[in-house]
Amino acid sequence: MEERIAKLEAISDSTVAAVAVLRTDMNDRFKLIDTQLTELRRQKADIDRTQSKLEALENQITDLRQYIDHRFSETDRRFEQVERRFQEQGEQIKELRSEFRFVSRWIIGTQITIALFVFGLAAKVLFLP
Repeated sequence: MEERIAKLEAISDSTVAAVAVLRTDMNDRFKLIDTQLTELRRQKADIDRTQSKLEALENQITDLRQYIDHRFSETDRRFEQVERRFQEQGEQIKELRSEFRFVSRWIIGTQITIALFVFGLAAKVLFLP
């Protein structure tokens, strides 16, 4: 019986030692898990900050695109205005050319008329006594 008690005490001691080892191992694993969780939380916080920065950049890019689109549409509108002005000025230049031709022809006609009148007077003075 004493052998049996000694055997049971040995088994009990080895079980207690095994439980102590398991307990230490479990505590180490819990500490590792806690450390990993802390690291994951820190990484999540970093990712959240990065994500908020990316969202802010996305908003800035969207605003910039809208601004560029607005500027392009405004520039297109200004080019259309310039084209209209060029067309209007081209039409005005055509009208001025037409008027200039009319006036220059009228002036030339008047000069020819005056020259003929002067030649007529000169002929009258020279050929008629």
